[in-house]
Amino acid sequence: MAKPGKRSFTFEFKLEVVRRFVAGEATAADLASKHDLASPRRVENWARRYRLDCEDALRPRPKG
Repeated sequence: MAKPGKRSFTFEFKLEVVRRFVAGEATAADLASKHDLASPRRVENWARRYRLDCEDALRPRPKG
């Protein structure tokens, strides 16, 4: 269960946001604002992980 106030995002959502950012369709700030994310840094972090490990980096990690 997520901590109170902590949002979780689906793999599909993160992938769509990152693909738009990497393709240059929108800036991190634009995407963060459009999708009500706390910070553009979140988009940048997802993109960095995506560039290192492709789509697998955005998949949920196993619990435990």
